[in-house]
Amino acid sequence: MRRTNTYNEKLTQTMNIPRMLKANIDAADEFLDFFVTQKKVNEDSLLTGLNRVILNYREDYTEAIKQFPVEVDEKWKILQDKPKLVDLLMTVFFTNINFKSYADKLEDGKALLKMEDAVPGYYLCEFCVAKAVSEVIPFEDAVKFIQEYTILTHSRPNPRRKKFDKLSEFREWLEPLCKDSHQFISEIEEDESEYRFYVSKCWWAQALQKYGNSEIFTAMICHGDFATAKLYNENFILTRNKTRMGDNCCDFCYHDKRQQSEITHPNQKIWGKYKEN
Repeated sequence: MRRTNTYNEKLTQTMNIPRMLKANIDAADEFLDFFVTQKKVNEDSLLTGLNRVILNYREDYTEAIKQFPVEVDEKWKILQDKPKLVDLLMTVFFTNINFKSYADKLEDGKALLKMEDAVPGYYLCEFCVAKAVSEVIPFEDAVKFIQEYTILTHSRPNPRRKKFDKLSEFREWLEPLCKDSHQFISEIEEDESEYRFYVSKCWWAQALQKYGNSEIFTAMICHGDFATAKLYNENFILTRNKTRMGDNCCDFCYHDKRQQSEITHPNQKIWGKYKEN
């Protein structure tokens, strides 16, 4: 059965500012450590590049830093002795969630953000790291390493992650989650061998479009979908040739290898049916 969904153009999200700020710094440190420790990117060159990149994505938020101080975390590998860099990353966060528009509306550190402000708040600190990496090593290598890191983080065991026996069960869970944030058409085969999820609008892509660098954002965010598909069920395999982050649609197709002996991505004739709608 085919389903059609229109996304919410006025979507908002409540964000816990201090919690998300700390999560951003933690994530940036882990990302930096991955490149320095596992990929042997020169630390001095990377940090110099990061300081340079940050200048393009920050404004002065000295008062906000004072309002929401982030304590040095003993778990940090790279940022533990770099308080100035931590402060700069904090300004990236405040700048890109447009904090000045919400500063006087906080309740217990929480703010109701427009989606175009909330989404950058999840990713911009890590993006600055990824952008710096892409400027100090060959771009193709940087994208490959970012993809590796994304798969690594999305493959981690999570006892709260849901499991599904059939693609129909997965569909019934996924689509309500996406109903406000994605405009999509979906269809599942009667034998549940294949579940197609065609996305024409995505709030993540829409909110990040102004930053360009679609290849980096695709590697950072969208590439993780391939890992999580297998975690829902080891028999589920995702194929996808396009993402809305860098193209006009996402052409997700989830396959159940118990029902398909050969996994192939649907051809353009099939996707064309959804474009016409």
